[in-house]
This record gives sequence, structure tokens and C-alpha cells, in this order.
Amino acid sequence: MRKRRSRIVEELDCCDFASGKFAVANLLVALQPIDPDVLIAKFLYLVLDAQKDKLAGLMKGAANVSMKVEDLAEFHIPLPSLELQKEIVAEIEGYQKVINGARAVLKHSRPHIPIHADWPVVPLEETCEIQRGKFSHRPRNEPRFYGGRYPFIQTGDVVRANGGKITYTQTLNEEGLSVSKLFQPPVVVVTIAANIGDTALLDFPSCFPDSVVGLIPKPGTDARFLELAMRTKKQYLNDIAPQAAQKNINIEILKTIEIPHPALGVQQAVVAEIEAEQALIAPNRELISRFEQKIQTTLARIWGVEETGATET
Repeated sequence: MRKRRSRIVEELDCCDFASGKFAVANLLVALQPIDPDVLIAKFLYLVLDAQKDKLAGLMKGAANVSMKVEDLAEFHIPLPSLELQKEIVAEIEGYQKVINGARAVLKHSRPHIPIHADWPVVPLEETCEIQRGKFSHRPRNEPRFYGGRYPFIQTGDVVRANGGKITYTQTLNEEGLSVSKLFQPPVVVVTIAANIGDTALLDFPSCFPDSVVGLIPKPGTDARFLELAMRTKKQYLNDIAPQAAQKNINIEILKTIEIPHPALGVQQAVVAEIEAEQALIAPNRELISRFEQKIQTTLARIWGVEETGATET
């Protein structure tokens, strides 16, 4: 395998790919193979995209960090035969099609409550107690409050849960608990600041700050159904959120949100049906992860092959 430098034409982000005619801004650099019979443009993109960290190392400066075209021109890439380049591009594009298909399944298979005309629609406050999280001390990052046995849910934890069961990375100690509040499950948590309307199901005792609201189901309300109903309100909550320095909503707004509220048995049947569907869809996430790893393995193999007879032009 030999090394070869590409000719820099003008200005395209090295970690993006474009074909056809286009214009680019003056803060970008476009790379184009000198000879398409020697180097395939898509292969060039793939090998450079796999080396973003090394390319970032070419950035220099203090106030205005930038990369010199001359330094980029000296960056070496592996250059296998044209046929091997074609095989690698085809292999990675095949993996990407699987990933795209799995993502499409996930995107178009979001949980949906099949609302019936005879179901009552009621204000949220009739279905649950609405309580804001608490962490009264400022600043919140005071180290002396953390590192104990009480889980402390953050907004980001709710976002990552994506409607499912939540996990945590931070804990409070006894002093931290004294400025916070411990919620007992089952609780549906909803973000109300910055990220608005993200939901998750909390099934363990936990604290959380006032950027998160806890919905504690009343008798006759299934927590899982409540979470599903609130998940469908995310866009609506974003649309109605007042915006000052940043968007946010409050408990008074949440109280008036209307959700379907059929009999408890109906709620549980709906949840069971949706969970069965999601169990069939969930493997797509593993599929995405596996095929993303295949792409990385292929790219690593390209860069890891011992090169002999390298030349430069």
C-alpha cells in the first residue's frame, strides 16, 4: 500500500462529502483527487473522517484557531489499489444502509396511544400530583453535597432515557439531601427548562433539581400510561413555552395540559400492547451500534495495514 497526498482545491469541510457543483465558504477547504483513477473521492472522505482527531491536531493559534492549507497538504493517507478502494467504499456504504434503515424504523415507530372517542380527556392535575424538584443551594455544583447514597437525576439523564427507565450518574450525600427532596417511585419525570418536555419513568427513590418536575400518579392512573401520554405532549410544550433568557414552563402550565384518561385496565392494556411493539423494535438500536462498529473496524483496518513502497506526489 502506498501513501499519496491529495490536491487541495478550495474549501470543503474534510469531514463532509459533496458531489456535483457547489459553492463553499472561505473557512472551509475542499479536497479533490488529482486522478480519479488513482483515488476515489468517497474513499478519501472516509479515511479522513476516521482521523478527525489527528486532523484537529493541525489546528493552531490562540485567538483565531485555524488550520493551514499547507499543513493539511502534508497529511498522509493510506492509498490501496483502486479496486480495493471500491470494495471498501461499497462495504461501508452497505453497513450505512443497514444503519439508515434501522434508524428509519426507530423514527417511524414511536409509541402512539390509539385514542378512542369515548375516552375522557382531563387536565393533568386530575391524574397525578405535580411536584417540582428541589435543590435550594446555589451554586448547585458545590462538591460538599455530592458523593452519597441518594441518586440525583439531572436533566440530561431524562433526555438520555428517551421515555424509558432512567439511570443516573450523580448522587447526593446527607447534606445534599437536606437541600433537596427525595421522591418515591413510581414517578414520571418531565424536564421543564432548557430541554422541555423530555420524559422518563423513575422506578427508584431519587432526588432531582427544580428543572425537572415529578408527576406522582393518583389512584386510577398507570405511571407507564402517564409517561406515554406526556411523551406525546413534548412538541406542544415546546410550542407554548414562554421564552425569556431560555425557554421554560412551570407547574401552572403543566396542570392545564389535557391528556386521555381511560379506565385503569384500558391504560394497562394500551401499555402492554405498546411495550410488546417496542420489544420488537428495540433490537434496531443494537443493530445500529453493531454496524457502526463494523464501519469503525473497517476504517481502522485501512489505517492499520502496514504500508510498503509508499510514494508521494
